[in-house]
Amino acid sequence: MCVTLVIAASLEIEHGIDNLWNTTSDGFKAPSDYGQYIPIHYFRAFVCGFPHLWSPEELWYSEHVPWESFKPFVQSFNIKRRELLKTVYMLMDESMSAWRPKTSATGGLPNVTYEPRKPKPLGTMFKNGVEATTGIMVTQDIVEGSASQQEKKYVGDISSLPKKEPIMAHVAETLRQCESANVADGGWVGGDAWFGSIPCVVELKNMKNIFSTFIIKQNVQYCPLDIIKRILQTRNKKGHRSGRHVVMKACISGVDWFLLAYAWSNKRAAYMVSSCGTTVQHEIPYRTHFTDDFGNVTFKEIPRPSIAHFYFELCPLIDNHNKDR
Repeated sequence: MCVTLVIAASLEIEHGIDNLWNTTSDGFKAPSDYGQYIPIHYFRAFVCGFPHLWSPEELWYSEHVPWESFKPFVQSFNIKRRELLKTVYMLMDESMSAWRPKTSATGGLPNVTYEPRKPKPLGTMFKNGVEATTGIMVTQDIVEGSASQQEKKYVGDISSLPKKEPIMAHVAETLRQCESANVADGGWVGGDAWFGSIPCVVELKNMKNIFSTFIIKQNVQYCPLDIIKRILQTRNKKGHRSGRHVVMKACISGVDWFLLAYAWSNKRAAYMVSSCGTTVQHEIPYRTHFTDDFGNVTFKEIPRPSIAHFYFELCPLIDNHNKDR
């Protein structure tokens, strides 16, 4: 995840860095005097050369540092994880490597991504996958500029959907992640609403024989999301919806899937699409915590379907990596 610091350091060395080599100090603290360990010109040479540690030779003298300079490192990371781990269950999400440009639009990087819902919304984004049993990160993919993203594998290929629509970017990303991690035949992947759609579930099963479960929000192609929302609201009176769910089943291009609307509170619901699992109530209920009339924190147990329990127990895995970083 050091891509932002590594590449940017070679292009925009902070003005204050010279202070680390000061041999005198006007304050009470002793000067840093890094010169006793390494000459400053050695350090400057290192900073300029370090981003090219994995770079092809033809890019060593390039004025700009493209993602191709860093991709070999990401690729070697993915290859090594693929060799060491057998991935059967994989959860997908994204991570941000924060970066705030100061002297240019991108601060020396090929591009920056802005994601307002992230704690650090600006920087380099990685789409990634974690092996769900051990919690080990198994694959990383840099989110490049929009033009480069459209040129990546599977984007625009003919799908197996009834109308043969081209494969969309989020479906292509999911297929690449599964390929990079070498998810086992008959394995499972899951992800949040960015990845979630019915075309994604269909292509994963038809192209990779991988089952999947996703949260679904904005990607509503082939999805009767508004209808299942209304059914959930109509069947369950307001104020008495928590723990209730509605299921719709269908088959598209030979893939059986179901759409689940699960009310995890009286006001809010989660919508999921899955090609596997069951909606039978899980033996472990969901606990929602709240403050009672006396200011004490208490909880309420709410029943939830087994597939929802399975997914929500795994979904914090990459968030835990992000918090640790």
